[in-house]
Amino acid sequence: MKQENIKVVIVVPDQPAEVQVIENKLEVLQRLVGGYIEVLKEDGFDIIFNEEGKLLDLEPNFALNNGDYIAGAAVFAGVDYANGEFKSLSEAQIKAICKVFEGRQEI
Repeated sequence: MKQENIKVVIVVPDQPAEVQVIENKLEVLQRLVGGYIEVLKEDGFDIIFNEEGKLLDLEPNFALNNGDYIAGAAVFAGVDYANGEFKSLSEAQIKAICKVFEGRQEI
């Protein structure tokens, strides 16, 4: 069953991660990333970002393990694989994701 509101982590370039509860709607995700979304599947969660981020010359945000990077804002969300829906991140996931970005400063 689709969760109406989900707890996510939003990471904007050069800023610490921020935990927010958002409406679980495509339009909300598109607004947060500034355009059409692309989803990168990770182990137990997804990273949602602007699919045209690099083409639009959005500011680089963070590097990926494969040598690529995410440009612009990114939203980390949990996934209900059985139903193909986003869901809230667990508290452990939130803690782990925020820890990765905790040393970042606003510029």
